[in-house]
Amino acid sequence: MFDLMLAGRAQTYLPHLLFAFETLGAQGLGLHRGRATLVAATSYSPLTGRHAPLLVDGVLQNQWITVSGLDLVAAAQALPPQLTLHFITPLRMKHNGQLVTSAECHVLVRTALRRISTLCTAFGTGAWPLPFGAVIAAAQAVPRVQSHTQWVDWSRTSGATGQHMTLGGLVGQVTYNDVPPLVRLVLLTGALTHIGKAVVFGHGAYRVQTHKQTLG
Repeated sequence: MFDLMLAGRAQTYLPHLLFAFETLGAQGLGLHRGRATLVAATSYSPLTGRHAPLLVDGVLQNQWITVSGLDLVAAAQALPPQLTLHFITPLRMKHNGQLVTSAECHVLVRTALRRISTLCTAFGTGAWPLPFGAVIAAAQAVPRVQSHTQWVDWSRTSGATGQHMTLGGLVGQVTYNDVPPLVRLVLLTGALTHIGKAVVFGHGAYRVQTHKQTLG
């Protein structure tokens, strides 16, 4: 089982992607070419938990459950000012040209803003309409009250070129206090998109947790 996030216009590619997954499963995946069969596809909202089947007896259904910008704004406003972020896969970030080994809020926000802005430009209607400077300034004032993170090295070898790459990053969790609404919005949106370097390999996945719920 795996998750796939389609942003904006990329949703129109879903039928082609499902066909590609079926074909890849039939051909075999990974080093040992393990076979797989696509048995189900489900549309899902990580904000509400609602889900609906996209494939029924091999037929694509028109039952999209989407997350809009307004949904994200409302969810971020409903979050409390204390947030805990759980870094599930290595979070690889750079600031001022250097790899970052601690989870400062403003670095996370800068990283998320770059990722989200790129997706909005490529698949949406343009740049994300947020005051980036004000959001970053607000994030710089957010205190980090707990941090339990570690650097984990992760490596892969390209099947096409044979090149070996080491792509480590942060895993663990960090808690911030007094997080303002716009910063909460950026952090929550980033949890839906993955952020940082090597996201194409699954890096940068994290969840936002409060005392009541976990999102992302």
